Amino acid sequence: MGTFLVEAARATSDARCLATAVRVGEALAEAAVEDGDALRWTAGPDDTVPLTNWCSGSSGVGTFLLRLWQVTGDPAHLRTARGAAEAVHADRRLLPPADCHGVAGNAHLLLDLAHATGESSHHQRAHDAVEAVLSRTALRHGLLLPADDTLREVSTGHHTGLGGVVGFLLRLLHGGPRPWLPDTPPAAPSTAVRAPQRGPCDVPLPTGESGTLTKGDRT
Repeated sequence: MGTFLVEAARATSDARCLATAVRVGEALAEAAVEDGDALRWTAGPDDTVPLTNWCSGSSGVGTFLLRLWQVTGDPAHLRTARGAAEAVHADRRLLPPADCHGVAGNAHLLLDLAHATGESSHHQRAHDAVEAVLSRTALRHGLLLPADDTLREVSTGHHTGLGGVVGFLLRLLHGGPRPWLPDTPPAAPSTAVRAPQRGPCDVPLPTGESGTLTKGDRT
């Protein structure tokens, strides 16, 4: 939701969208579960297990907060995104290779941070994620293939199977934009945008085939 608001602000120059996105970012920062330098999030207010997934955890939250930093320039959002990246790196060997809730999707945050900040350490950690993927592969007809999100089978879906893993590997090797998201925002302005009643909100805004899984793949 926050990412949509950021992109809506970029597309329409409507400061209300960006102000609301900032408030979303602040709420997420308050909800973070701290573990040293690493930050994780539960899937919702009624959950207690801290997660690092793109769909419900550090990777997805960090992706939004990094984009929010790129638009607002508020260093607090970048600090929180870096904390999310710490969790992604720490948990890489605990997850399946998949894109939605696994290593491949999480590692896109590391590539985003490397591109946005120029910090090479994030790119190296994305290479560490490849080692985690390789630890969950199977030899099928002479091909080394990553397991899907069940860790019991190989399937071709983007979010849960081979497609998303290949997409991450291609981006790591050859660069390119983040899949399924608009182009990366330009460099952050020097003035941070705050939520209503917390500061000005009138900073000018920048202009701005997957496989099919059967029910058996999920059981």
